[in-house]
Amino acid sequence: MTTWKCSRCRRPYRGRGDWNITVEDGVVVGALCPRCQTVDENTEAVINEATTDYLGAGPDGRLRGRPKS
Repeated sequence: MTTWKCSRCRRPYRGRGDWNITVEDGVVVGALCPRCQTVDENTEAVINEATTDYLGAGPDGRLRGRPKS
């Protein structure tokens, strides 16, 4: 089991709080704890959550999503 740590402050994820994952080209590359997220990063996450249904990773390991209807 992977233990996530914040990419900026290295704080461990303990299963609660509004953490964001960092994705590059569909691949999860890190996580940000609520304390380290900028206002812009938090806003982007809220918009993504409201407009995208995340389906999990595909066979190539890339995060899949589709627009919410």
